[in-house]
Amino acid sequence: MASSASSSLRGIASGTLPQIWKHRLSVTRSVRLPIDIGQDDVPLVPQNVKYVASYNRTNDPQPTILVPGSPRQWLDLPLPLVVPCDVPDTPRIFAEAMLPMLRAADTIALSHPECAVDWSTIDVVADLGVLRTLLHWIHRFSNPHMPWKDVRGLESFGSRFDVQPTTGRTVLLHRIPPTPRRLAWGRKQRPHTSFGSDFERLATAPGAGCERGLEHYRAIQYDFGGLRLVVSGEVDACIPQDADPSSTSPPPAQAPIGSPPDPPERPALPPRSADIAVVPAGAFVPQSALLEIKTEGLRHDGGRRVHAWMHTWSRTYPQMLLSQTPTLLAAGRVRETFVRVRRTRVDADAFRAEAARWADVQRDLRLLVPMLRRFCGVARARGAPFTARAFKDRWAVQEVDRAREHWLLGPEDLERFAPRAGASWKVRNRTRTPREP
Repeated sequence: MASSASSSLRGIASGTLPQIWKHRLSVTRSVRLPIDIGQDDVPLVPQNVKYVASYNRTNDPQPTILVPGSPRQWLDLPLPLVVPCDVPDTPRIFAEAMLPMLRAADTIALSHPECAVDWSTIDVVADLGVLRTLLHWIHRFSNPHMPWKDVRGLESFGSRFDVQPTTGRTVLLHRIPPTPRRLAWGRKQRPHTSFGSDFERLATAPGAGCERGLEHYRAIQYDFGGLRLVVSGEVDACIPQDADPSSTSPPPAQAPIGSPPDPPERPALPPRSADIAVVPAGAFVPQSALLEIKTEGLRHDGGRRVHAWMHTWSRTYPQMLLSQTPTLLAAGRVRETFVRVRRTRVDADAFRAEAARWADVQRDLRLLVPMLRRFCGVARARGAPFTARAFKDRWAVQEVDRAREHWLLGPEDLERFAPRAGASWKVRNRTRTPREP
């Protein structure tokens, strides 16, 4: 289907296809990078940040989540710390994260109405990994001096995601786990070695009451460039809280600003969020206590290596900005020994002033908004789910693989996005959505 879609697009552009194929332009098309974004000296940051939900995934036979859950607690162990290198066999990605997030949001809204979300007013519900994929593609495409083929490039983030329209204005962006890269003769390529997951597991401990939990996920709502987003992503760790673990008060609104290894098999999710079991466990953690953990290699004399790519701010800062994670812990190692941990507050005034001068990063963030608008326009015009696949100069719109159809939301969960009586979102959206290429 992918090759036929790409060939049909080339044929339509050149006029070599029969007339009967030209009606497919509204169903199979490509999304390109906007050119005119204007010049704005004001940095683009999330506004009106609001906590929506949080939960820990479990490996119970029945799909179960811990709500509100708790991130792993940073232990602040003495250094040096020896950590063996881990070679993951499969990507640590929970692609079916939309249903548990909605179940956790419904559960929290029952006891805390101030956390309830008016889903009919949301423009985009996205996994943080999808936004990172788009930003990374924008950064590579808009920089002609950066090589496209790179083992640590777009493939490491996943070059595809599923787009699902709803009965209202909302468009859902589902993350797809990247498939293992294979060599020409069919063997799997050796995965890239990493110290990240083992370091997180040794340097953190499960939150109180969440010992049975696996990864911790958190969803927040905010306004970004005229769009209202709900973004869900995994949280690495948090600063230990002095509050009682049985606290049931949600965190207040915030100003803009490791987990154990996965089991070999995961329980399949039910077709609707209401069938996911909820276990009350954990405690609400404020946004200001969240931590992002990165590891980087050092030279033997303790200085930074030239190619310490994981600490590149062009990737790390947008990720922390979109997830509203205020603190970065960059752990430096010499071979298998971690010798220092550098703490950076990205919500500090001095760091904000420095980030505002990063022209490439600010350009990528400004380009993200019209890209999201274009995907929303294609999804609403198409009226059916599709897969967006990245190419060097465009995103191709393809049919969703039948093996992944069960990841999409069913009719019962899509009802929450239906417009309310008297709403005129279609008129408002038509005036602000750019014309499709």
